[in-house]
Amino acid sequence: MGIYGQDWASYQSAAPDTSGLSFAFVKVTEGLSYISPVWHTQRDHAKANGLVWGAYHYPH
Repeated sequence: MGIYGQDWASYQSAAPDTSGLSFAFVKVTEGLSYISPVWHTQRDHAKANGLVWGAYHYPH
């Protein structure tokens, strides 16, 4: 048995399917100026569905 999770970015749904997931990593920023417009919603969706969540920056 494993622990399953996903990486969520702004091009994906603001409320992805959480079936079978234990965690989600949410991309918050990229490069020097991009901030995801949906990261707050994705974070809240993960928390509301009982997932452990983490945030990350995608550097260039």
